[in-house]
Amino acid sequence: MADAPGGLTPAAWVAAAHARLAATAVPLVGACWGPARLRHRSARPEWFTPFDAAWARPVADVDVAGDVVGTAAARAPGAGPALDLCSGAIADVANTLGPPPRGDAVVAIGRAVHDGTVSAWDRASGRAVVLRTGPPDEYEQVTPLRPLVHWVALACGGVLVHAAAIGRPPRAPSDPPTRPARGVLVVGDAGFGKSTTTLAALARGWITAGDDAVMVLPVRTGPDGTAVPGTRWTAEAVYAAVKTKVGAAHPPPVGLPTRSWVIGGRKWVHRLTATDGRTLVDALDLVGVVVLDPGAGADAPVRRVSGARARTATAPSTVGALPDHQTEVLTRIGAVCGARPAFVLPRRDALDRTVADLDDILGAANDHMDPRVDVVIPVHDGAHLVGRALDSIVTQTAGRLRVIVVDDASTDDSVAVVEDWRARVEAAGHALVVHVHPENRGVAAARNRGLEGGDHPFVAFLDQDDRWTPDHVAVLHAALTESGADAVHGRVEYRTIDGSAPPAWTRPAWFAEDQPGHVFGAGLFRRTVFDRVGRIDETKGMFDDVDWYLRLLDGEVPPVVVERVVLERGVHPANQSRGSTRDHAGLLGSVRAHLARTRAAAPLRPDVNAPVRPDVNAPVRLDVVVPVRNGERFIGAAVASALAQEEADVHVVVVDDASTDGTAALVAGWADSRITLVRLDRHRGIGAARNAGVEAGGRPWLGFLDADDVWPPDRTARLAAALTATPAAIAVGRVHATVDPEGDPPDPGTVAALPAAVLAGGILARRSVLDRVGPFTEDLRVGEFVEWLARARLLGVAEVDVPVLALIRRLHPDSTTRTGRADYGDYLRAVGMVRARTRTATETETR
Repeated sequence: MADAPGGLTPAAWVAAAHARLAATAVPLVGACWGPARLRHRSARPEWFTPFDAAWARPVADVDVAGDVVGTAAARAPGAGPALDLCSGAIADVANTLGPPPRGDAVVAIGRAVHDGTVSAWDRASGRAVVLRTGPPDEYEQVTPLRPLVHWVALACGGVLVHAAAIGRPPRAPSDPPTRPARGVLVVGDAGFGKSTTTLAALARGWITAGDDAVMVLPVRTGPDGTAVPGTRWTAEAVYAAVKTKVGAAHPPPVGLPTRSWVIGGRKWVHRLTATDGRTLVDALDLVGVVVLDPGAGADAPVRRVSGARARTATAPSTVGALPDHQTEVLTRIGAVCGARPAFVLPRRDALDRTVADLDDILGAANDHMDPRVDVVIPVHDGAHLVGRALDSIVTQTAGRLRVIVVDDASTDDSVAVVEDWRARVEAAGHALVVHVHPENRGVAAARNRGLEGGDHPFVAFLDQDDRWTPDHVAVLHAALTESGADAVHGRVEYRTIDGSAPPAWTRPAWFAEDQPGHVFGAGLFRRTVFDRVGRIDETKGMFDDVDWYLRLLDGEVPPVVVERVVLERGVHPANQSRGSTRDHAGLLGSVRAHLARTRAAAPLRPDVNAPVRPDVNAPVRLDVVVPVRNGERFIGAAVASALAQEEADVHVVVVDDASTDGTAALVAGWADSRITLVRLDRHRGIGAARNAGVEAGGRPWLGFLDADDVWPPDRTARLAAALTATPAAIAVGRVHATVDPEGDPPDPGTVAALPAAVLAGGILARRSVLDRVGPFTEDLRVGEFVEWLARARLLGVAEVDVPVLALIRRLHPDSTTRTGRADYGDYLRAVGMVRARTRTATETETR
């Protein structure tokens, strides 16, 4: 705005006019407009008192913003705008202040503004001023202050729409309600029948959140004030009247709480009782848009149309109200219509048929926007935790959920606690089913039991100590619908449940920022995907979700990733996610199986860059890279086993990854020319440590050995011999896991049956192979070798399977995998990296 005559800024002019009017103003009835609060005082009450009866949600004279109206400190957290309105005559201020600063001059009589009106709102202070040249006419008395309502809607991320909002009352109303009843937005130009349709529906037991002008708001907005994708939209009641044409409709039947009269000789006004929850309600949860089409035949079918068609039907009469906000208003209308299924409803020859069609439309919209989901919650001794999970179920913004709790032989009151939640779950419109295992069978078996106990088209999981975000189902279902994928997952936020320090087995990075959601609780799945991928493997222990996700990745349609936090993982000392030795072995087995399936599905390309065959009699001059962090207890045995390699000239590079124990001092004290110590200045992870070791050496052969593992003395010579014919390949031996590396080795006859050592310590390769494949990724805490090996396979590097014992893997309580310090989601991240490169390579070859 330009400054007012005399140098007043717009805010100063509003403040001065507000003060002048307030000096003689008397209180009138205020109102709630969605999250906004209006306080109304008038210097001309004889003009503005009729506004009192217009509001759907009237409020007695209240200082809506506390002692200092409009200040941020005085508003409740999360509250909408607070308006302190003073109304009066232009003559009340014009003689002393002059005209206001120039704002939007709108000529649109009968729309958002009325002839001879000045409207101003200073959002910073909350002060608002409405001035008129004379008393408002009958139309303005029914839907007053339209410019202010429009501005408030835009400020809250929504829009004031020329439409009606109608819906069905909830079947089982909760006390207090967890969310509004569901409804549809009825749109169309003036005279298309919005009001007649509304009255017909009300007479047949429906409810409304307003007619003619409805404030449509997003439940959740981002930092820029716009709606977050996948969020709910609600229709908020502002005005209490329904208007119909004289001659085209009659006052509603006796029994509806209305008062009716004619204005201007052209319109019936049917004023409903202020929101009583029976006919006129505060808000409706919008699940669809209905486009009225009076030009279609009375027997034409209802048909589904695009969001663009719905926006076209909504925009003309809505945008015209505030033409200078056209782009903003069109964007908001597009967001509303694009996020909801839209249907065209022809004008029927009987209102009973119209309402019957609305019933069908509302049901179809509910199925689309409010999916039927089976939610499986495995519980074992979770009486003190499961309430967290169930609370996040009843606060979901979308979904008709069947909550299937499977108690896995708890020894506490878990089942009783779940039953205590039944009333709240059902009050939120969901169902609760409880199954009890007579004996403990494990979390995977509990999940499978829940899968078998449901038949809804979508499936989700939630652990007893985790919580969903309120929009978990809404966001993930929207992503599934838009993508056509079988599975989708979001991101995870880790929090300690009791506010205490995180347990020692956790990673600080988990709490610093949200993490990829490769866990069941962060996903939503079509039920049919379990027919393709299979049930959850009950032999995988606590890593059943990782195993299942790896099998999912083998499919033709990859899961969709939503970069939004949808799950809060509860961290506490009793978490089961640390797992046992058997669990970790199963996890690595799952990764190996996935890589094998990937290799079988994509045959390797020939290695055209293979060097000529070297001299087979040349000695095996080998750099052995030993990354270590706090490995003082075991590193001596590891280095000794490397130096003891037969028929090899060994140089050991120990890379200390900022150990906090005596590891570095111990290695430095050995004073052995065959050993080089590299010390990293900060903890950078195993990938960075391996890379530093490779750079510190220079010998033609490379091997890797973790600080708590050991090599058999003949492993280097036997692996090198296997590469005589294929010098550009990788030799892969066998691995033996044991709690006592100094004990008896495995029987030679059983070595061939041992698993392939798809671990860095189980291979041998020439440095030229490392140079070709490239360094290890430094973004993963575990899985860096999985990613490197898969990259090598993509490049066509061959692997020679050598049935000799190449690695003895020490299992001990302090190992990374045993303590849970490893982030097993990194295995899935590693696989994801490789699959992305594979797709890129395939697309390049196709081109």
